[in-house]
Parts: sequence; C-alpha cells; structure tokens
Amino acid sequence: MSGRDEEEAWDEVFCEDVKIDDEAKPCALADSASIASSVRTLRYYQERGNKLREMLNAEIARLKAVVAAKTAVLDRNAAYLEGCLLATLDAQEKISIPTPYGTIVKVKGRERFVKPEGFALDEFNEWRRKAIQGSTEAGVARPDDWLLRRKVTEEIDVAAVKKYIKESGGEVPDGIDFEYGPDTLSLRQ
Repeated sequence: MSGRDEEEAWDEVFCEDVKIDDEAKPCALADSASIASSVRTLRYYQERGNKLREMLNAEIARLKAVVAAKTAVLDRNAAYLEGCLLATLDAQEKISIPTPYGTIVKVKGRERFVKPEGFALDEFNEWRRKAIQGSTEAGVARPDDWLLRRKVTEEIDVAAVKKYIKESGGEVPDGIDFEYGPDTLSLRQ
C-alpha cells in the first residue's frame, strides 16, 4: 500500500461528519427519535474509534516486525566485525589498537556466579554445615548464616563464597560453579 493509499484508508475510517463544540454542555434529549439517533451516532463513533485503534495496533506490529528484521541484520553484522576485531587483538597480542575512528579495547570477560542445572540449595547448605562444624573444631568460629545472604528466601552470598575460595586455597564448595563471560569489545572515541 502506498503512502497515499494508507492516508486515504485512515481518512476513510476517521471522517468528521459532525463536530461537537468543545464548550458544549450535555443536555437531556426531548424525544425517542432524538434518543435513537444519538444512540446510533454514539455506536458509529465508538466503532470508528475501535477501527482506528485496530489500524494503529496493526501498523505498530508491522513496524516492530520491520525494525526487528533490520536490526537483526545489523546486530549480526556488528557481532561479526566485533569478532574480527577481537581476533585481531588476540593475534597481535594487544589489548587496544588506536584507529582514526576510535580505539578498540578488549574488555576481559567477568566472572559471574552460575547455578548449575538441577542446583539444589540443600546440597550447598549441607556442605556449608559440615564446613562450619569443621571450622569450629579447628577453633575458627563461623556464624550460622555464613556464606548466606538473607532476603525473603535464602540464597548464596556469592561475595562470601569467593572470599572463602580465595582463603581456602581454591576449595570450591559442593554445588557451586563459576563461569566467565565472553570477552567484549569497547570502541572509544
């Protein structure tokens, strides 16, 4: 549909047959013919309004689909070029390369806590209880909520777990796994 046809479609639905003055006050209708006519006109306005909203929603959906398709191509192209630039930084064993269009910088992927599939807090809590008992026997006092952070539900305190791993020489508690996110590229002006 051309731009002119679309405009005509919208105009066909939205036609201003009667313009009611914004200052007009509602009044009581005198006879049944006026009431029937007003009801018919009211339905007409409501149907036209609904039709305009349907057309708007259809146009929004169409535009979202067009934008999603176009940005998907742009995102794939950008990801490919970022991969090429990261590979170049790796091959040259550099963390940054200046260019006339900006400096590319390799940003190291950050460590983040990952709950393994089928993770059960009970397994971690069992390990934690044994560790608390072992540390108590060794003369180190640990609170009952050690490595936990209390919210509405009980969850692992990732910062405390990381600290424990560091202090214990690398012992990773049962039920815990860490993974590193991918390296990313930063373009600076």
